[in-house]
Amino acid sequence: KLNAVRRNRIRRLMKEGFSRERSVLDAWLSRSSRMLALIITYKGSKETMADRLKLSDAQYAIGGLCRMVVSRLEQDML
Repeated sequence: KLNAVRRNRIRRLMKEGFSRERSVLDAWLSRSSRMLALIITYKGSKETMADRLKLSDAQYAIGGLCRMVVSRLEQDML
């Protein structure tokens, strides 16, 4: 189980990663005049993974997620 320090570190990295990658979603939302609710959860369970997680890892994963969300939303609009 992750302790509070590790949970807060993961939360901080995910929040920072999203803030750096959100432009893809923001651009699509401004073009489409739609709203979006998005929840991102960390599914890693090993404490050592939490200790090794870097901002670049979180940013890469969240960037891919943002692009995938936009791609699916664009498909739904067709």
